Amino acid sequence: MSPAPLGALLALLPVLPRKGEDPLALLSKAIPKEVNGWRATSPDKFYDRRTLYDYIDGGAELYLAYNFLRLLSRRYTRPGKPPILLDIFDMGEPADAFGVFTAERVGEDVGIGEDSEYEPGLLRFWRGRFFVSITALKEEEGVREAIFALGRKVAEAIKPVPEPSPLLRLLPQKGLKRLGLRLFRTHEMLNRFYFVAEGNVLGLGRSCEGIIAPYRRGRATLHLVLVLYPSEGQAERARRRFVNFFAASERRKAVASRRGRLFIAVLDAPTKESALSLLEEVRALARGAPFEKPKRGLRLRPLEDKNGKRKG
Repeated sequence: MSPAPLGALLALLPVLPRKGEDPLALLSKAIPKEVNGWRATSPDKFYDRRTLYDYIDGGAELYLAYNFLRLLSRRYTRPGKPPILLDIFDMGEPADAFGVFTAERVGEDVGIGEDSEYEPGLLRFWRGRFFVSITALKEEEGVREAIFALGRKVAEAIKPVPEPSPLLRLLPQKGLKRLGLRLFRTHEMLNRFYFVAEGNVLGLGRSCEGIIAPYRRGRATLHLVLVLYPSEGQAERARRRFVNFFAASERRKAVASRRGRLFIAVLDAPTKESALSLLEEVRALARGAPFEKPKRGLRLRPLEDKNGKRKG
């Protein structure tokens, strides 16, 4: 059996862009133009933050709420079959690719990329700094197989990352409802997943990184919110605003704390004890984390009113 040509072997290697190289242009060359009889016969199209609305009218806001950079779009056709559309979003950072994926995740993993899901005619997954969507208008014979084959080729061309966010290490596993986990940067996205307030109470922005995760504890569903801020000062201001806001509102089933640049809150706990228990679990996982400067032990601070009196 003769050895495979060098070019064929190189095509199997993940894309590793050098400084100054366009990663989407490299992916465009690495991904096959023909899969299971479907062929790309027209040039790839590219979109950036300014032109994304021209391509996704009404849906661009999701990607722009994260650190989206550019999009590669390719159309595959086959006579007598529905076209297959490949969209590769360069999100700049793995956390943003993961965030876009989790924003609309509803199904179980199907084994492509780092995380993936499939519903008839639509494969979604993320890997590295890229979020990938492969769609067909109809799922006829051979369509699903072609979508999965193309998805595997795309995933093979992208270098994997060990984890998208250090915040994932701080999530206790007991009772975690993983399909409900969401990564966000802005308060608009947090409110989309879980409404907190009309205003930006937590001072969120694209330089922040947050996770909201639902937990089933007994008969109750609690929500854990973790936000990593650029500075300890921002994290402390967020904690104070959060405490004052919830103390002044009727929604008092919440506790908040801070450790270094990390803000921690538990919402919807049936009792203060259950909220503090989940906070304590996060604290144990956060010990020694690189984003904290533990000059003193973490003080778990229940909600206080503006006069410093504890609520509940």
